[in-house]
Amino acid sequence: MNKLKVTKEWLNWFHNETIELVTTIDNRELFIQTFEGNFAGDQLNYETVFKLIDAFISSYDFLELDYIRLIWSEELEKKNLQFHRNKSDFAVWKETVIKYNFEIENSYAGDYEDPSEIFYNYFLNANGKEVLLYNHAQNDRTGIYLWYNVKTKTTHFSISIEFRKSLFMIDKRFEINLPLDYLEFNTNLKTTAEIKMLQKLKEYS
Repeated sequence: MNKLKVTKEWLNWFHNETIELVTTIDNRELFIQTFEGNFAGDQLNYETVFKLIDAFISSYDFLELDYIRLIWSEELEKKNLQFHRNKSDFAVWKETVIKYNFEIENSYAGDYEDPSEIFYNYFLNANGKEVLLYNHAQNDRTGIYLWYNVKTKTTHFSISIEFRKSLFMIDKRFEINLPLDYLEFNTNLKTTAEIKMLQKLKEYS
């Protein structure tokens, strides 16, 4: 597990000045990284969804999983298997969903209204102390979109990952920012995760 670096001063400011509560509902404090690609043939199924989820979780190891919501299907909902919380057994949940082989309805153009979603917190090192960024409910999320193109006979995916700007770059709207060497360290961790993610997606293609 890797940890992003912050100072205690910055973290106290983030928590005590209600910045946390304000910025978790303000999308201007987010930036988005996107991965896109495709697989040969019809791979519009939950096994493929979990491949993409696994690639994300294993690559971005400075994020703490909060919960996952899978793209909707009627049978998945009936079995009460659409959601996963971090305290429950991920491997058992994944195996159960794949075993049932639920059908995902295809939108042909990409179901941008109902992706699979992953919500998470951030592992931090605040001057030697291991902490999480959020004390309250967080909205940072990754959306995984999957659809099958009948004409080209390919399955397409798009993965949109949200990050807190202030952990990786200067934000002039804020009175306190992280030191430049901390921002560089955090950016390098994110870049390493991106490389891992690309390698895993290439292996699946």
